[in-house]
Amino acid sequence: MTKLAKLVVLIVVLAMVFGLAACGGGATESPAPEEPAAEEPAAEEPVAEEPAAEEPGDEVALEPITPVDFPERFLPGLANIGAIPAAEYTVALSNGDMANEWRRTFWEDLSDYGKRYNERFGTVIIEANSGADSTKQVQDAQSLLAQSPDILLMSPNESEPLAVVGDMCDEAGIPYMTLDRTITKTPGEGQYVCAIQVDGYHEGIMNGVRIVDDMVRKNGSEKGNIAEISGVLGSSPSLHRSAAVRRVLADYPDIKVVISVTGEFDAAKSAQAMKDIMTAKPAGTIDGVVCSCDTSAVAAVEEIKAAGRTELLGWIWAVDGLKAGLQGIVDGDIAEISECPPFFGMIAFEYAIQYLNGVTDFPAIICAPERDFSGETPEKMDELKAIIAELDARGISFVPSDVGSYAIMVPENQAMVDKYYPMPYWEQADPEAWLAEFEAYTTE
Repeated sequence: MTKLAKLVVLIVVLAMVFGLAACGGGATESPAPEEPAAEEPAAEEPVAEEPAAEEPGDEVALEPITPVDFPERFLPGLANIGAIPAAEYTVALSNGDMANEWRRTFWEDLSDYGKRYNERFGTVIIEANSGADSTKQVQDAQSLLAQSPDILLMSPNESEPLAVVGDMCDEAGIPYMTLDRTITKTPGEGQYVCAIQVDGYHEGIMNGVRIVDDMVRKNGSEKGNIAEISGVLGSSPSLHRSAAVRRVLADYPDIKVVISVTGEFDAAKSAQAMKDIMTAKPAGTIDGVVCSCDTSAVAAVEEIKAAGRTELLGWIWAVDGLKAGLQGIVDGDIAEISECPPFFGMIAFEYAIQYLNGVTDFPAIICAPERDFSGETPEKMDELKAIIAELDARGISFVPSDVGSYAIMVPENQAMVDKYYPMPYWEQADPEAWLAEFEAYTTE
């Protein structure tokens, strides 16, 4: 076969092959590409369902931090308890001091709740601790406000020097709340949203009433000389407690506060204050010591024992609810402790977030519930021992509200407490004038 013939045959064969391939492809592959295209929407259905699958996770993330069944009487003015931030808020925290265990517990609790809101909701927390320096706290507040937070939560070191922070907030248009201690401005006015506090005046009234009853126990009548270890002189709790004791004692002229020394809510300074008192007032010249906090009372007991002044043991009155103080009641060293709970974190953040979410119809002053610890009956003594055991089991130093005991740990002479304090001071017709009727730290 010639080369030309071979070439012709090859061309014919190739033509037949390509012709068959073209026919076969047109008959079988043409529908095939259409099938995947038609099935693609079905294949995408799981992707469309993914958001629904994430919803349970979202619900868990939006679980409120304050229990929705928390007793309403402790959160007045809130119709729906359990605030969830409606936006990524920035909350500024400014603390006055950490001079004692109460203040440390207070700050740790507040800071811990800040961390919880940050972790769960992305709430931005900025904070500063002044270390009991009012000038530094003003500077801290300036720095915090310069960062334009949505709200400032401040526990002022002292009332008067920190009032300028209120002016700064008013000027900047930044709302603020005070915690524990207040400033010399009116809650509910300007940017001052509210004061969340313990009622130091009520605590002092309970101390004063118990002093009267105990002087009758000790001396047979309403007479006696009392020493005082006060707190930070310019702080509202110390001012209120001291003035309240004098309001009660004003009706008992033979019961006198004969010496007052500041312990500044500090153990070492309170120990020195007790030494100074015993130096100035030898045995037989004073009948008891009223202390502005348990830290002072515990330090005073130690110094009294060291000095052999046992005539003062059992005639000490204090404020807080520190475990060591409660043990002092059980041991017979302390007579009575009116409670000042340090747990503000949950309440402070609940009200702050509610306010930022648009809820504003709540009281300008919100008070934490208080108990009055003493052991003059077997039932109370048993309850105290049970409370101390519970604190030991939990490894904590103060009595949380969930421990209860509100029905039994009440003043021995509630009628007399009600006589001198029928309503909170801020509900008086003229609160400032009413508070000014008795001066703190005075002596006779």
